[in-house]
Amino acid sequence: MKKAGGALLSSIEIDRSANRKVGVQLYMALRDIILSGGLGAGDRLPASRTLAHEIGVSRTTVIDAVDRLVAEGLLVSRVGAGTFVSDILEHQRSAADGATRARDAAQVPRLSHTIDHAFKAYAPRAWLPHTTGAFVTALPALDAFPVSQWARISARHLRGDREEIMGYGRPEGHEGLRRAIATHLNASRGIRCSPEQVFVTCGAQQAFSLIGRVLLNAGDRVWYENPGAVGARNAFVAAGAQLVPVSVDNEGLDVADGLRKAPHFRLGFVTPSHQQPLGHVMSLARAAGAAGGCK
Repeated sequence: MKKAGGALLSSIEIDRSANRKVGVQLYMALRDIILSGGLGAGDRLPASRTLAHEIGVSRTTVIDAVDRLVAEGLLVSRVGAGTFVSDILEHQRSAADGATRARDAAQVPRLSHTIDHAFKAYAPRAWLPHTTGAFVTALPALDAFPVSQWARISARHLRGDREEIMGYGRPEGHEGLRRAIATHLNASRGIRCSPEQVFVTCGAQQAFSLIGRVLLNAGDRVWYENPGAVGARNAFVAAGAQLVPVSVDNEGLDVADGLRKAPHFRLGFVTPSHQQPLGHVMSLARAAGAAGGCK
């Protein structure tokens, strides 16, 4: 792609061995670029001398091709300013684009029943946030992240064994990292676990998706905090689960409410440390009740 005179020149190729004249080839190439949207309404063409030099044809050939496009209304020539793509084309292109979108929509491959159901059942406006701010869930304080230290550690790691760095790792995650996580959980959270019980994912959303696919069958009932984390909700919906909204109070998930609504359930999703989004800490009695009710 070359840039000249403010207009982008897609590859215009002239075949001098073809039966079609050079001027006709240039005219058709410019016409195709304009009609396909390569040049938008109001875009300026390069000067005839520049265009002739770039393509390797005479200036007369360029002027003849441009004059034909002006006569057709695709281009507009303004004295002292240059040659521009006509604004009329924008309206024609919008109508054509609408027809193309309608045709493409009718030809979209049918989704699986599970994904079609999941898409329709996703909570409205339930997409995860993309910018940080006060009280925004799912994103840490990125401005507090030690980027310089991370860059130094990453650079040191990238000087290591290439097979280990660039090859496929173990599906459960790097062994050293899993061992460090298990040690941290034992020391700081009082959770007794071994590295073999730790799985490293690309984030909470992938973890929710794996839990849904590994543990749930379509139609299984899942206790779900109401209100609760939207990302987990969508992952379980995508797995075909039947969500049972269970109320939350200042002790966390209301187990009694869950047992009334669905005494036989496959999985209960809770955020015990700091409930999302209310922030309550789940009491030990509630946690034991939820774990005991799972079938």
